[in-house]
Amino acid sequence: MKNSPGFNLDRVQTPVRLVSLGNYSVVSAWEWYAGLTLQKKPVDFVVLPSAVHIGVKTSQRALTQQGIVDWFSFWLSGDEDSNPDKAEQYARWRELKKTQEENDKKAAEAKSQVAPQTD
Repeated sequence: MKNSPGFNLDRVQTPVRLVSLGNYSVVSAWEWYAGLTLQKKPVDFVVLPSAVHIGVKTSQRALTQQGIVDWFSFWLSGDEDSNPDKAEQYARWRELKKTQEENDKKAAEAKSQVAPQTD
């Protein structure tokens, strides 16, 4: 349990994007999604139900890879693609960002309340 990621989700401090290719892979990602969601941590879960592997269909590969670029651009530099087809994605991510900011604020407050140790 000490080294199992599923039992250490409380230590995750960064937003996570999960992509499931096919319905079967939802089961393997669900532990992370549910665990992070229950802890009110920002997690995005994308399911491509008909996908069987990232390399099978070019459209699915492009969708997942562009999603990764969009995710990192959003979180690392605050950029948003102006494509109206992506409006729902960014609305969802802005809500996740609010959650992340609240978590960061709580962590900073908790850290500031810890008394410094004296030797």
